[in-house]
Amino acid sequence: MGDFSESFNSMTRQLRDAFQQLKDSKEELQNQYNELVETRKAMLKIMEDLEEARNVAESATKPRRIFSPI
Repeated sequence: MGDFSESFNSMTRQLRDAFQQLKDSKEELQNQYNELVETRKAMLKIMEDLEEARNVAESATKPRRIFSPI
C-alpha cells in the first residue's frame, strides 16, 4: 500500500506543478498581449500625428493664389 500512496502523491505533485506552470505561462502570455496592445495604440497615435504633420507641411508648401482686385 505504501508504494501506491507514494505514486499517487508523486502524481498529484506533478499535476499541481504542471497546472502552476500553465497558470504562469498564461499570465506571461496575457502580459505580453497587453504590452502588444499598448504598443499598437502608441504606433497608431504616432501614425496619426505624422499624417497630421504631413498635411500641415503640404499645405504650407502649396502655392497660394493671391487675388487682387481689378
